[in-house]
Amino acid sequence: MTRRFEVHTTAMSSTFQGDPVVNAMRTYLLAAYIILLGILACVGWVYIGQTDDAPGAGMIGFAALLSSLVIGYRVARSEPFKR
Repeated sequence: MTRRFEVHTTAMSSTFQGDPVVNAMRTYLLAAYIILLGILACVGWVYIGQTDDAPGAGMIGFAALLSSLVIGYRVARSEPFKR
């Protein structure tokens, strides 16, 4: 006899699933989180570049910052995920 396992969603996720305000807030929070990670990566690489006297490390940090800004902008402007 085989058993079927079903994935049940919680009541909260099904309540807010179709709410456009919550979906927009999720995308903006995701974009802000991506940009924050880019800022932290930039600070880390610049610190490594200053302490190790490696100017290339600082450039890697600024490249990480710029790429996170671009990806964060694209995430913020994208359509909400539809199921």
